[in-house]
Amino acid sequence: MTRIIDTAPLKDLIASPDLMAGILKEIEAENVCLVRGVISREEVRNLVGYLTGIGRGSLPNWQPIMPKCPNHHRVNQWDPRSYVKACFHQFSFFPWNHDVFNLFQRFHDVFALRNLLAGAEPDAYLGQEPYDDCTARLSFQFYPRGAGAMNAHVDPAGPHQAVVPTLMMSELGRDFREGGAFMRNSDGETVWIEQHTNPGDVVLFSPRLVHGVDTIDPGAAVNWTAFEGRWMSIFAVNKLATNTRVAEAVDMGAR
Repeated sequence: MTRIIDTAPLKDLIASPDLMAGILKEIEAENVCLVRGVISREEVRNLVGYLTGIGRGSLPNWQPIMPKCPNHHRVNQWDPRSYVKACFHQFSFFPWNHDVFNLFQRFHDVFALRNLLAGAEPDAYLGQEPYDDCTARLSFQFYPRGAGAMNAHVDPAGPHQAVVPTLMMSELGRDFREGGAFMRNSDGETVWIEQHTNPGDVVLFSPRLVHGVDTIDPGAAVNWTAFEGRWMSIFAVNKLATNTRVAEAVDMGAR
């Protein structure tokens, strides 16, 4: 049975190889680790407000992940070209671009923990140039009420990724009432993540664990520009569009 494991604070984890080894052991056992209160609820609200302004005030514009590509946002409504089918609004930030929140500086320790757990240097993938045909990316995702969802899938694991750190930015029962992030272990048991988290917590889990987003408030009227629903962010390391060595995520279909 998949368990939810509370960990030490972020700074303590980074400083302790023993604590990180314990996380990897839990991840291998298909458990989910939580780092509580990485940012405050107020900071979450400020980020949501900033992204909402971008989403309302500029046209979505997809960009391939390439060196020096701009920060951008896009709307994905079950795009058949996607490796994992989903319905969400995505905002992407890269370490070579400046932004008003200094996001990569603010979340440096989360990326450092991610890298250390994968056996990489703390600052790997965070430079002004891609590293090993990959780069860090902050991927904020908004799932609107009545439509937002993502198929169950598994992500590629390898030297660039041993865990998938995810920032929780919405509260079940307040921002939305049904659906949300789920994880399913090899025994078919499902855990609903937002039942255990608060905005500002970071979730650590294995990329090999089946996961996705069940429809947010099914039956609700869909209003993309209201930005009512579920928010989250992934501290990702993604391959460049030209990288053929790293596998793609595998869509497992609707939950």
